[in-house]
Amino acid sequence: MNGAATGAAVITALTLALALRRPTALRRQFSAGESAGNYTSTIVKVAGEKRVLDRVVRAWRRRGRAEKNRADVVEMVRGLAAELRAGAPAPLALLRAADSPAGRHLLRHAAAAARYGGSIPDALRQDADAARLLILGSLAALWEVTERSGAGMAAAADRLAASAAAAETIRHELASQLAGPKASARVLAGLPVLGVLLGSGLGASPVSWLLGSPVGLVVLVAGIGLEVLGLFWVTRLVRSVESLL
Repeated sequence: MNGAATGAAVITALTLALALRRPTALRRQFSAGESAGNYTSTIVKVAGEKRVLDRVVRAWRRRGRAEKNRADVVEMVRGLAAELRAGAPAPLALLRAADSPAGRHLLRHAAAAARYGGSIPDALRQDADAARLLILGSLAALWEVTERSGAGMAAAADRLAASAAAAETIRHELASQLAGPKASARVLAGLPVLGVLLGSGLGASPVSWLLGSPVGLVVLVAGIGLEVLGLFWVTRLVRSVESLL
């Protein structure tokens, strides 16, 4: 999970901790005869917290899909090169690569162009934009050069796949080196939430103090602000290193 997602997760954990106390508050509202408008407002707040959690989950899933796409595209380009070495025409080799498990979700536009006679380089660029994979854009440029020059594509596709695989290996090594700082940031980010939960478990009612007094509200806002600022700083540092690839 990146720093922004971690920050959202920390804030969401705090809001969920508050939400756990709201059923009792709702019962009090009904017993006191409060208006349905207050109840509706509380429901809207809880729903808003759920939307924040949904965003965190979607960001996590996008990151997982991006990693899978990077691995699949290397396998797909290798398969394309193998088909070309076996003597298959370039459009047919592309169709076979697109029918493979690795390429089925990456080459939708390119497969349609190869099947119906469209511009394969333009379709590859569309797939590159959709999957956010630079290697597909490089494959589009390679396709254009080989179409114009008549040169063989198999060796160049092999080198393209090898280059992408090497970049992915470096990315994994860099990720393993950054795992320690990221883990430390997550632990430090979770300590305030853990303190609030422990205080609630011990009967100190820190949530009531944070939300029920002016000083508590100032401390809560300042704490969340510093938390987000710290996570943003760590994220910028990590991304500055990752951008070197």
